Amino acid sequence: MQAKDIMTTNVVTIKPEAKIEEGMRLLLSNNISGLIVVNDNLEAVGVVTEKDFLVAYDFLGSKDALVKEFYSKDVISISEDDLVEDVSRLLVKKNIKRVPVIKEKKVVGIVSRIDIIEHILKEK
Repeated sequence: MQAKDIMTTNVVTIKPEAKIEEGMRLLLSNNISGLIVVNDNLEAVGVVTEKDFLVAYDFLGSKDALVKEFYSKDVISISEDDLVEDVSRLLVKKNIKRVPVIKEKKVVGIVSRIDIIEHILKEK
């Protein structure tokens, strides 16, 4: 099975210029723990997590800080054709919870640890 078979296609994203308060609200309203940071062309430029928001708030004491000041710019990504087993190993090896799926430089999906666990439980 490939990443495209288990990925979530409704990816919640945020722009680098957004305030961290907006990002925190997106996490809560979508019951997720991280967001893909995208530029105006919808290309992944980073990832921002709940931990990043806590660090930002603790460091500045304000919800007005911008995402671009705290997000991780080293984007680890996969393609739609990557095997689920390889994606699982990548998440474990890199100690990450989610990975964006990229096609022609655009974010087309996301695969999280829970997506892989659901896949494992559905296997016969």
